[in-house]
Amino acid sequence: MKTWNSVKISWKIFCRNKFSLLIFVLSLLYVETLFYHYLFLDYAPGETLSRSSFVVQGGIFVSMVLGVQIIRLEEKEKVDELLRSIQFGPLHKILGKSLFFLALILVFSLLSLFSLFLMLYFSDLSFSSFYLSSSLYILLYWSLSFLIGGMIGSIFAFWVKGRLIYVLLIITWLLISPLNTPFILQLALLFNIENTFELINILNLGQANPYEPYHALYGYSLETAQWFKKGLWITLLFAIVFLSIGFKTRRRQNFIASLLFFLLTLPFGYGLAQEDQVLVFDREANAVFKYDYNYYKDHSDTIDRRDRSDILIKAYDIDLNTNRKFTASVDVTLQNIGGMGMDVLEFSLYHNLKVNRILYEDKQLNYEQTGDLISVELSSVIRPKQVLTLSFDYEGTSSPYFFANEQAVKLPFYFPWLPNTKKSPAMKVYSNEIFPLPLHPNSEIKYSLSYSGPEPIYTNLKMQSDGKWKGTTKNGITLIAGSLGKKTINSMEVIYPLTWEDLVQGFDEFNKSTKTSISEITGILGIEEDFNIRQVIFRPTFSEVGMPEQFVWASEDQLIISSNIYFQNNKGSLKEVHPYLTYGLVPALTWKYEGFVFEDITYAQLFNASFSFWYNKNKGIERDHSFFSFYVDKLKREADFDERDPERRDSKLRLQAIVAQKLYNLITSSSVNQRFFREWYGELKTGNNDWEYLNHKIEIVNKGMNVNE
Repeated sequence: MKTWNSVKISWKIFCRNKFSLLIFVLSLLYVETLFYHYLFLDYAPGETLSRSSFVVQGGIFVSMVLGVQIIRLEEKEKVDELLRSIQFGPLHKILGKSLFFLALILVFSLLSLFSLFLMLYFSDLSFSSFYLSSSLYILLYWSLSFLIGGMIGSIFAFWVKGRLIYVLLIITWLLISPLNTPFILQLALLFNIENTFELINILNLGQANPYEPYHALYGYSLETAQWFKKGLWITLLFAIVFLSIGFKTRRRQNFIASLLFFLLTLPFGYGLAQEDQVLVFDREANAVFKYDYNYYKDHSDTIDRRDRSDILIKAYDIDLNTNRKFTASVDVTLQNIGGMGMDVLEFSLYHNLKVNRILYEDKQLNYEQTGDLISVELSSVIRPKQVLTLSFDYEGTSSPYFFANEQAVKLPFYFPWLPNTKKSPAMKVYSNEIFPLPLHPNSEIKYSLSYSGPEPIYTNLKMQSDGKWKGTTKNGITLIAGSLGKKTINSMEVIYPLTWEDLVQGFDEFNKSTKTSISEITGILGIEEDFNIRQVIFRPTFSEVGMPEQFVWASEDQLIISSNIYFQNNKGSLKEVHPYLTYGLVPALTWKYEGFVFEDITYAQLFNASFSFWYNKNKGIERDHSFFSFYVDKLKREADFDERDPERRDSKLRLQAIVAQKLYNLITSSSVNQRFFREWYGELKTGNNDWEYLNHKIEIVNKGMNVNE
């Protein structure tokens, strides 16, 4: 009853302050405007909350001021002296204030959430887990952040008198709000503070990067670590509150309560310190846009890229857990199909997945893991035709591009998250762009998968009655989970982000066009593989889709189509992408599918661009400003720039630009037939990147034209 009286007193004080009521109403109006913009003017449902950093920024400051004002007004009205005369008065006071702040925050959050759900409904976004994620986001980044702000303001008001308190509030606000990065970076430079970004993330009560776009597959950043961080903040602040009351009242109960809350911080701190994968954007060294680029810029050439063709993998038995980080136990059954015995086997595995042990017949083997390469010393020679099974236990954090945690999983078939016999790094830097290499198998392999992680999980395996996923595929398996939905359209399984629901409306026509393109491209180039696509995955990506080689990936039964997270994918998007789709399909169906890895990708890129342009032109779907013309101009600019510096002049760049321009002129004059490209692709498959050979072929065609004229 005494606590409830404290709540009522706080409420009366709040209602008397018309300025506070005005701020409350204006904040709600701003939120409604934000939601309306991203749901009815610039349709992007995920951006409604990911762009709400200013709500959090302002809400934290308002909460801090409200916390100060209620304490100050209470003292002004002499209520504080009255509560001190009551047994446990200060305790009831702090509990009442906490309940009042909770109620105020709850009303604001529920009104915002109700309006969001209402607008989502009228914007025709189907009910899905996205609604739940939105609720959790508001709870995590709005409600709990505002509560923390109010508690900090109350603590300051409890100890600091005069106007100095507002200076401290502003400094604290700058340290803990979503836009704390510029402020802390300046402090770090001034006071020579190290590990700045770790400090920024710990103090920041908002999402890690308020400028980041919504990732439609990964969803809102709701990782377990974020909840641990908020729990650590709240328990620590309650401990300080009760400690402050204890010093004021000299009552043992308050010190005991403070100690209990300090003890409660321990599990939150321990949980926060555990290894996990939290998707980080463009600031830290381990960010999506930086980590793999920085690593493979220095490690792309550490492995001999010749496949171990004398070792054939027959089966994988996988036990995978992605709760917070990647943990796997994998039994790999393989066979020596060569003519000689071997006592050392080599495998590729992404370098952050650290091997704990490798067993053969329950005996631990010696191994060395260097970068993306694992060398395993067998206890005895594996003879020709012999089959054996090795057991790998490994764990760690996956690539930021191919994440795997408790929130989302993106493990495509071509990424080495399983040990494979392709001796190659997982990625390579080409022309300042990070490029995942095609390291998928090209032989039938049996798979059995036990999985624990975010669900539903989508894969090209089939769920069995025993709860395992099983199947046999030629090109590996893909696992994908997150803010995704599934529809079956004319027997085709379509996986798509929930906020891209409108995209699927044009899929039927898109699918027919894509099937036709696959059939025609493979026929023209003499590709014998019979692609039987049964599953299409639309996914957002951080990759630069201006490099079309990253746009599409194809296996025998699966098509993965990427779109940059900055692009909108609404009604009509599939129709608009058709001309550009060819530029992604060609490498996906040719050298990427075959698993070729080039030291210099320029030659293969010219083949992709020129053939795609020729194909689109003959189909009548090419645009005025084609990617091929853009690519030719790019090569010419690089050659011109190179010639400005005599010391670093490279004659190969000039040759590439000349050949590319000749080829462009040839194709635009309609003087090239499919035989030209079929023969060129035949040379490309042999590993021949001879620009003189291509120049010679172009000259032959030109001479034929002149003779005919």
